[in-house]
Amino acid sequence: MNWLLHNPIADLRGPDFLALYAAVIVATLVLVHRYLRSRDTTGSLHAPPVPPKIDPLEIAFLRGNRAELIHVLILGLIDRNYLETAGTPAQIIHAKGHPDPRHLSPVEREIFDHFATPQNAWSAARLADSGPLFDRLAKAYEQKLHAEFLLCPPAVATAAVPAGLAAAALILGLGGYKLCIALSRGRTNVGFLVALAIVATIILLVIVARASRHTSARGRAYLAKLELAFDKLRERAALEPAAHLAADALLILAAIYGTASLAKTPWKNYARLFTPPQQSSSSSCGSGSSCSSSSDGGGSSCGGGGGCGGCGGGGD
Repeated sequence: MNWLLHNPIADLRGPDFLALYAAVIVATLVLVHRYLRSRDTTGSLHAPPVPPKIDPLEIAFLRGNRAELIHVLILGLIDRNYLETAGTPAQIIHAKGHPDPRHLSPVEREIFDHFATPQNAWSAARLADSGPLFDRLAKAYEQKLHAEFLLCPPAVATAAVPAGLAAAALILGLGGYKLCIALSRGRTNVGFLVALAIVATIILLVIVARASRHTSARGRAYLAKLELAFDKLRERAALEPAAHLAADALLILAAIYGTASLAKTPWKNYARLFTPPQQSSSSSCGSGSSCSSSSDGGGSSCGGGGGCGGCGGGGD
């Protein structure tokens, strides 16, 4: 057991170990990033051409999975006067004098019926999990987009978790080992070591999450192409009334750029329709503080300042 307590790593001075640890972290993160990126072979394919007429529902699903798909479906029903918003925070209700719902598609009727009683817009997220007709539509888009190599390849999702776990085991294992050695020798200036391990783990989680996100490299290139192709429509929407725009402009903008992009358009009331209101907080951020508001001034110091106290070395 003596070799566990006395070896080149255990006996390395704090600053020297921190330098080694940082190098190991950087190398590990770079390797994981490159490995996962190499699993997405769609990056070598050209993005599809922008079609003469796009399907906003398909684009919404590609950009944001089921959540964005249901948002655009709801906006479509609002735009066609089947649904309307009322109250603050906004609730969705059946529009007065709405057209005959028998003209709706089955999935649109499912959503229309969901709002037979006034409900918050984000309550429709339940349909993404439990609505059988919506589920069928989402799976159809998923199958089509997978066939076009626009969604994350299964190989990436399969590799992401093992690669992430292996990297985490190396980073946390090495850091944890040195931490135990330092504490066993009465060293308490381990703040930098702990901070490095925490930051590295967060970055690793981001790398794994980004690699296994919904869209593939080809899908992201296609979305970028769509954003560029419809940029003039977005500019016009910021300057002209809805009557001067294409009939499907609302759905196209929401599908390609997200509902938040509607803030400077004639449909600005829908920009935050699907965002739950911030909960007021009585946290101890200081009396009279506006910490719980929606981050107007950026960078509040609530809870800031790290507590790394005498981070003077890596534990030896």
